[in-house]
Amino acid sequence: MPLAPVPWDSSDLTSLLDVLQAATWPSSPEGAAAAWQTFYASRTARLWVLREGDETRGLIGLRATGPGAAEITHIAVRPIWRGQGIGRSMVHELITREGLQELSAETDGEAAPFYRRLGFAVRSLGERYPGVERFSCTLRTPLPHTEP
Repeated sequence: MPLAPVPWDSSDLTSLLDVLQAATWPSSPEGAAAAWQTFYASRTARLWVLREGDETRGLIGLRATGPGAAEITHIAVRPIWRGQGIGRSMVHELITREGLQELSAETDGEAAPFYRRLGFAVRSLGERYPGVERFSCTLRTPLPHTEP
């Protein structure tokens, strides 16, 4: 059975924060809790989780930036499930589900190759934090074909 992101369910907060920690800086319970408050508890962004049974395998947060456009605020996959296409499938599922024509993200050098493999244009933003180069990633999808 294929995995699919689903809207966040507040009954699973502990598990979500555990996975979200991998996508925050600092990577700590405090960093995850701060991200939760900033983006999701405040409803600034929506969080989607990928589950198999009771296990949260990954998550992706999106913030609308305009009609047909969104920014990935967080994306994380539990380490045991990385390298199996889960991140890619979450991105593709939300592009389709949300009807996105533009998707963007800001990331570090470790995650930039992931975005490149998905077809995002990746450009350096320089050293935004001491010793940390950041990257802007943008994907423009084709407009859906409609018959006249």
